[in-house]
Amino acid sequence: MWFRRKPKPWSWFAPDGLTATWEAVLTDAGGERSMDPMTWDVWLPSRGKGLEGRLDALVGGAPGAVIGAVPGAGALADKRLLWVRLVQALGRERAAELAPEVWLPDVARDRERLEGLAGPFMLKDARLQRRRGVSLVEHPLEELTEEAMKGRRLVVQRLVDDVLRVDGHRSSVRLWLVLQRDGGRLTAWRHREGLVVYSPDADGWITRATEDWLAPPGAPTRLSGLFERLGASGDGCMRAVDGALRAAVAAVRGDLAEAPTPGGRCCFELFGADFVFGADLRPWLLEINRKPRTPPREPAEEALRAEILRDALARGGVPGVGKGRSYVQVGSWGL
Repeated sequence: MWFRRKPKPWSWFAPDGLTATWEAVLTDAGGERSMDPMTWDVWLPSRGKGLEGRLDALVGGAPGAVIGAVPGAGALADKRLLWVRLVQALGRERAAELAPEVWLPDVARDRERLEGLAGPFMLKDARLQRRRGVSLVEHPLEELTEEAMKGRRLVVQRLVDDVLRVDGHRSSVRLWLVLQRDGGRLTAWRHREGLVVYSPDADGWITRATEDWLAPPGAPTRLSGLFERLGASGDGCMRAVDGALRAAVAAVRGDLAEAPTPGGRCCFELFGADFVFGADLRPWLLEINRKPRTPPREPAEEALRAEILRDALARGGVPGVGKGRSYVQVGSWGL
C-alpha cells in the first residue's frame, strides 16, 4: 500500500496579529501561523503607522515568499495626495469628473483656494478611522483655528450633491481593490461584489459609527441587490467605477515605482474603495482606505468577507486559497 506524504503547510507571519476573519481564512487554506519572523511564506503586516519603514527593514522569509503590502501604496490611501496625483495625471477638470476635490488646510495654497467657495464640505481628521472625526461644514476656514487643528490632520473634501437615496437614506458603497506587484509589473483587481452603507436615518447625512452601518429594514446590503432593487444592470456604472480605480492607480504609479519591494519579492495588498453614486448612478471616488474593515458587521456578511479575503490572497499568489475568480482585472502597468 502506498501512502501519499502530506505536503508541508505554508506558514504566515503577522507580527501585530490579525482579525479573526483573516485567521479563519488562512487556517482554512492550510496555512500555519509562524512564530519565527525569519521563516515565513506570507508576511502580513499591520496597516498602522510606520508600515513603509517596516517594509524597508523586512528580513527573512522562505524562497518565493509573498508580502501582504505594496511598498509606496500610501500615496493611494492619502486622500489629499491622491487628488494631487489625479490632477497631475489628468488635469483638474478631468480629475473633478472622477472624485470630489480635496484640500489640506495647513497648506497656504489650499487655504487660499477655499476662500470664497460655497459649501457644504466634508471635514475629516485623516488620522481617525471607521468614519470617526467626520463632520459637515459650510465654511471650513471658520472652524479651522490654530487650536482646532492642533494634533490633527484635517482634510476638506467637497460634498457630492444629489447622492443616491434608498428609502430616503443617503447611501455609499464599499468596494475592495487588490494591488498585485510581481517584479516590475503592477496589476489591479476589483472584487465583483460590494456593500451598501446607509445614513442612520432618513434625514442623516453620513454614517458616523460602525453600529450605524446596518441597512434600513428591507434595503439591499449588497451592490448586486441594489442594482436589482433599482431595476438597473449596473454595467455602465461599474465600467465608470473601474475607470476611476484605474485612473487612481495609474496616477500613483510613480510613487509605487520609487519604492522597490524588499528582496524583489512578490507582494499584494487589499484596499477598501469608498464610492457614492449620484441619482443617475454616476460614481464618485471618495477615498481608498489602506486598512479596510474585515470582521462582518452582521452574520449575513460573514461569507462575503471570507470570500473577499480568500480571493485577495489567491490574487496575491498565496497557495491553497482558491482561484480568485471573484475579482475582475481593472488594469495592469509596467513600473
